[in-house]
Amino acid sequence: MFLSVSTCLPMSSSEKHPIIFVHGAGTTSGVWVYWQRRLTAEGWPTYNMDLRGHGDSEAIDLTHTGMWDYVEDVNSVARQLSGDPVLIGWSMGGHIAILAASLGGYSACVTLDPDPPVSHFDDSIELIPGEYTPEEVGYDLMGDPDNLPGMPDLTTEERSLAQQWLTKESRVVGQERSRGILVKAVPCPVLEIVGGYNNYYPTEPSYYSTGIADRQIYVQEASHWGLMLNKRIVPWLLDEVVGWLDTKGCNT
Repeated sequence: MFLSVSTCLPMSSSEKHPIIFVHGAGTTSGVWVYWQRRLTAEGWPTYNMDLRGHGDSEAIDLTHTGMWDYVEDVNSVARQLSGDPVLIGWSMGGHIAILAASLGGYSACVTLDPDPPVSHFDDSIELIPGEYTPEEVGYDLMGDPDNLPGMPDLTTEERSLAQQWLTKESRVVGQERSRGILVKAVPCPVLEIVGGYNNYYPTEPSYYSTGIADRQIYVQEASHWGLMLNKRIVPWLLDEVVGWLDTKGCNT
């Protein structure tokens, strides 16, 4: 099995820590287009990966794939980089980033709208193998982009971008996320980013309220997808992220 990683490097050598991007459930690495472009332009070496079975990575059956399989995908990329990378993950990828960072070996973790922390997991939820498609969660890949759910703050152009990066996902992963995966501590600094214009992502409890994250940025005007693709919000948000990374010594 191979993983596809889109590498963007600054023109001159950089002392900044490499950044690994982790996409969300049922999407591909394309969702990071604005983030990767901006951070590379500011001198950060960036590595934008497609998790197994997604995007340009080797096509596989995701029927039995679980969250820790995705964590291993992330760690396999990190092991091939020099220095301790920064992890940046969104949605399911935000939770994968937290899980990977909890194992050590990373200099910082930025998590955008991750699954909320839990104090116990619900073992009454059965893990049933299978895959689901974007259509099963309400997305029409060939239809009007203005009718896509969960993107109220995006323009038609921005929704069209999101539409082209939707793909299948593991049902086991969805069930594991519903069960909850415990994270007691993360040995590196954690920045939690939460969109306020959500209709299905809870803002509490949060990694900030439980003490795992040392800072939270609450973006009231951004939807879940808007944190990635809203061009009116992303530049300001990236300023905040870069400023935080600088305070954590990730730029030297």
